[in-house]
Amino acid sequence: MKITLKAPSECSRGELELFTRLARDGGEVQSYGLSNRVRRAKALAFLVEDGSTIGIAALKQPDQGYKADVFAKAGAAEAPGQFLYEVGWVVIAEKHRGRKLSRVLVDAVLSKSESRSVFATSATTREAMHRTLSRFGFVRHGQSYPSSERDEELFLFIRTGADKIPR
Repeated sequence: MKITLKAPSECSRGELELFTRLARDGGEVQSYGLSNRVRRAKALAFLVEDGSTIGIAALKQPDQGYKADVFAKAGAAEAPGQFLYEVGWVVIAEKHRGRKLSRVLVDAVLSKSESRSVFATSATTREAMHRTLSRFGFVRHGQSYPSSERDEELFLFIRTGADKIPR
């Protein structure tokens, strides 16, 4: 198993298309403008096993409007402006789930966070992802709120720049 971590500008067109397709196929993203959002990310992680990409994740650089919307919906006390990055598009191929591979991906993208404050969102039913985020110093913040993409609720998780990342 190998992890490749790159800035989008270092990725080939095929890698960007693969990442975008896998993120879209994961079913947890807004498809509109996804390619452009992928290109704006700070870092993209590809988890490869036996020559196949079996997982992806990103350290996203979300715009101010999106951050304000997420933090408002969650009723968060923290100011969204202090969160430069978002961990997102964490997708593991279905047949490889249950192997705790999200940990490898989250660890990789957080290595590019420059000790800055980071947030993530996760469906309330994704307990394995909640454990992964907690492992890396994230805490659930605010209340659950409805997803604009799916018929489910989301949680906001935050990790301030002062929090330590366990290794």
